[in-house]
Amino acid sequence: MASRTPLRDTGHRRTGGAHMDLLAPLFGFLLQPFVVSVVVGQGGTPCGGRLNARDAGYITSPGYPHEYPPHQRCEWVITAPEASQRIVLNFNPHFELEKLDCRYDYIEIRDGENESTELLGKHCNNIAPASITSSGPAIYIKFVSDYAHQGAGFSLRYEIQKTGQCRGRGYGGAGPHPLCLEAQREALGARGAQGGVQK
Repeated sequence: MASRTPLRDTGHRRTGGAHMDLLAPLFGFLLQPFVVSVVVGQGGTPCGGRLNARDAGYITSPGYPHEYPPHQRCEWVITAPEASQRIVLNFNPHFELEKLDCRYDYIEIRDGENESTELLGKHCNNIAPASITSSGPAIYIKFVSDYAHQGAGFSLRYEIQKTGQCRGRGYGGAGPHPLCLEAQREALGARGAQGGVQK
């Protein structure tokens, strides 16, 4: 990482880092009972937390659509009210994270309540991920940035999709969700095949 030069030097990173290092043991003790804590990154920007998907909502990287700060680690857990429900994520097309193989700045999605569950995707670069759906009532999201090369970040919409029903919609609620369209096409194909057999 010696060849990676920061785009800018704020002049106060070292002091802020030392301050956070002194407080880390205290914060760790106080937040131990919680699965996900709200992280305060450089500049005092809070990010992360637990969210209920009963009502659709949005998650963004700190500062979006402007550059996100360095040294971020934000974790969200989104849960649905019922065990039979799944969670759908749709990303805004305006997506920009550092382009170095997702080693330094990235967003990670996992199928459950923590980072030990199955990985659904790890994304960076400037191409927004396709729609992501959990297999159960919880989904875990982690956003990480290092010290250099920040971008605009990401914005995503989350909502619940009940099993057996087609309720999802595209980002911002505009138009049917791609999974719904696929399910409708499959249903129409099955009906057509049945009609052919009956004839």
